[in-house]
Order: sequence, then C-alpha cells, then structure tokens
Amino acid sequence: MAVFAMGANRVRGVAVERFGAPGLSWCGGLSRRAGGASPGGRDGKSETFQRNVSTEPPHPPQPGGQKPAVRTPPLQKRGVGGAKAADLKILATRHGSPAVRQPREFSKLCPGPYSLTMRAQVERRLPMSQMKSDTLVGTGMKLLLRFLDRREGAVSSERPQRFCGAERFSRRPRHPGKCYRYLSVCAVLFSAVIAANAQQKVIPLWPGAAPGSENWTYHEQTVQPPGSHARAVVNVSRPTLTVYLPEPSKANGTAVIVCPGGGFHFLAIDNEGTEVAHWLTARGVTAFLLKYRLYHTNPADYAKETREDIANRDKMMAIMKTLGPMVLADGQQAVRIVRRRAAEWKIDPNRIGTIGFSAGGYVSADVALHHDAASRPDFAAAIYPALPPNAIVPPDAPPMFIACASDDPLVPPLTNSVRLYTLWKIAGIPAELHVYAHGGHGFGMRKRGLPVDHWIDAYGEWLRSQGLLKPAH
Repeated sequence: MAVFAMGANRVRGVAVERFGAPGLSWCGGLSRRAGGASPGGRDGKSETFQRNVSTEPPHPPQPGGQKPAVRTPPLQKRGVGGAKAADLKILATRHGSPAVRQPREFSKLCPGPYSLTMRAQVERRLPMSQMKSDTLVGTGMKLLLRFLDRREGAVSSERPQRFCGAERFSRRPRHPGKCYRYLSVCAVLFSAVIAANAQQKVIPLWPGAAPGSENWTYHEQTVQPPGSHARAVVNVSRPTLTVYLPEPSKANGTAVIVCPGGGFHFLAIDNEGTEVAHWLTARGVTAFLLKYRLYHTNPADYAKETREDIANRDKMMAIMKTLGPMVLADGQQAVRIVRRRAAEWKIDPNRIGTIGFSAGGYVSADVALHHDAASRPDFAAAIYPALPPNAIVPPDAPPMFIACASDDPLVPPLTNSVRLYTLWKIAGIPAELHVYAHGGHGFGMRKRGLPVDHWIDAYGEWLRSQGLLKPAH
C-alpha cells in the first residue's frame, strides 16, 4: 500500500475562488520546505513532495478477518529553524475505497468535505446540468473538469487511481511544480472567460416599450430543437443590442452591427449571430448583436410555422406590412445608439457598419437605403438577403458587400442579391458581389467543405480593402 509523506513541511491552504460560480472554491495542502533538511527528503531548496513506500511487514490477520486500522503517525515537532509540521503521512486509497483519515492541522487550514475530489467539489457547487455548452463559462468549466480527470494519475505503473481530498494535494506530482503552473493557467483562463462574459452587455434599443409594439405582451425565448446544436430566439418584442468587445490590444475602432436571419419569425442566433460576432472581435472589430422585433410564433413549433408562412406569399406580405417599419426602426436605432455612445466603446463614429443574413440582410439593406445622418451606416453587408420592396438607392448609400449561393431555393439570387448589386452599381456606389455555385440558403458560419465556407474570408478582405481593419487614428 502506497503511503505519501510530506517531509519537514508546513501545510498551507491554497484557494482559487469564484471562477464565475457562487461559492466555488478549492482547497489543497501545499508543502513548502521551511529550511534545513528532514529525514527522507532533500535539502530545503525548493518545494517538493516525498513519496515513501511502506516496507513494514504485513499486519498479522485479525480475529474475524477484519483488517487492522492504519494509524497516521503523530506529527514531529521541529526546532526553531524547521517547519511547524512534519511528515504528514496520508494513506492513498483507490477510488471507491473508504475516505482517508484527515490530519487535524490540515482540516483547520482547509475546511470542507475533504473526501470529495476536486472534480466532485466543482460539480457539487456548479452542477453540470447548469453548464450550458453554448456559453463561454460552461465550456471553460467543462474543459477544467476534463483536465482534473486527466491529472488524476497512478501511484505506480498500475491502473490510474483517483485521490480524495487532502491526499489529492499531498501526493507528488508527476512533474514537480507543473501542477501549480496548471492551476495558474486555469486561473488566467477563467479570469479571461469571466472578463469576456462580463463584456457582453445587453442594451435595450428603446426606453420602455418599442414604438409600434407597445401592446405586445409575449416575451423573448431561446429554444433549441431536439437533435440540433443550433439555438433560435423567438418572440422578440423588446429589441436589444448585445455588445461584444475585442481585446484592447486588438481593438481598431471599427464597429459592426450583426443582424441574424430567420424569416422574421426567429433569429438564428449562433450560426448568423454570436459566431459572426466572435469572428469580428478576433480581428479587433467591436460587434453588436441586434435582436430586432419578430412575428409571434409558438416556441414549440416555430420552424413549421415559419415554413408555412414563407410559403404563403399573401400572409408574408401582410406580416411585413406591419413588421417591416418596425424592423427598419430597430436597425436605424441600433446605428444611432452605437454612434451616440462611440466614445464609451472606443469606436470611431465614422466606422460603424452593418451585416445581415436573410431577413437580417433585409434589415441591413433597408437601413442602407433609408436613414438620416445619425442612423446612416458607413458600410454594409447583406448575405443571401431578401431585397426590400421599392428599393431606391440614395446618393449617400454606403459601400455594400453581398454574398449568396446560386442554388438558394428560398431567396433566389437573381431577384434579390444580384438585383441589390445592380441597383448599387447603377447609383455609382461601390459594391462587391460573391455568388457561389453551391451553398443553398442559410449557410452562415457553418462549414461544409464547400467554397462557400470562405465567404467570411472574402468579407474580411473587403473590410481590409476599405481600411476598416487598421487602427483608427
């Protein structure tokens, strides 16, 4: 049976607290050489853990077949130049065996359920059911738990063992000092995760109820169809902007308002929203995710309702007669807010643009067509957009980037994307159009091994050619 000893060591408590979860903390015993030498150990020059294998003969069998109790040797007192606690010997048992005996000095410094592993402590404080895979914090927590499982090694070359509580920290690491570096990396990682999460501030577009929908009583919901990794937001009645800030060292002063699509019935919030925002922030662009107002649907059956309504041309025209002015107002207000508060986010007020997908492309193009000085975007992009009706390009329309697939069965390019490009060129305003042979509708940021996967790279090159990825002066 393997026994671990911390020779001539002082037990200290180490806590890494509150990585995004209330009350989340870890405690462990850290052994540090206090000076001098100790039996069974090296000279006190660095932190170390000592592992000793018991050479005592097996205990004689006890009456009744019971195993003898294993006692932890008493602490040995040291002189003035030594540590206060020495040779804490802790029994290491395999996972599933009874919990080890906890030394009194250790329990004082590290209170809590020492019989739990670090992984169990994390899961007890923050259940895995609460760690949604689509959030940064949830993903980071799962990575940490996976790391803790990998770090649980074996005493010898035998099968891996799981260590509990105090012994989790009293055993010698495979590589001395590396475990502390790993904890430091985890601390930095979660600090960055929490900081990034805190930067995603949600801003209401309108004070109180949005104009034109004051009587709407339904509430926004996020749903995820069974068997799908894509989320959808439905029933938006209070439009908002979610701020995604780049790292300060990368920020270039450019801002882009992202408008997801969904046939005005839902928002494809990941494929055409958050993933685009993260792509932008990685390049120093401040992103704003716009949730504009939507037609009311049943959250449990929104996809079917969307298909049926889009197939019914007359119904969609009736929906857009009411909803069209609202989504245009939401898009205009988003540009106004970003421009008005540009100094707060360190944005150049003359480098604010929009990008939209499908119905969101309608919003992006509509704002480029109809605006005042405060709501005019400085550049715009429309990805497989639906063309607003009666489009007349104004003289101050911004440069436009357009991308679509020629096999789009839902929004035919000839009457939408190509038509939009033609209107811009007739007006003498710069425009760029990319038509891919295959891709269908709604490809967004999804990768399928097709040339259309690289539309976002073409968009990035277009931004660079406009000078929008250079730091603003």
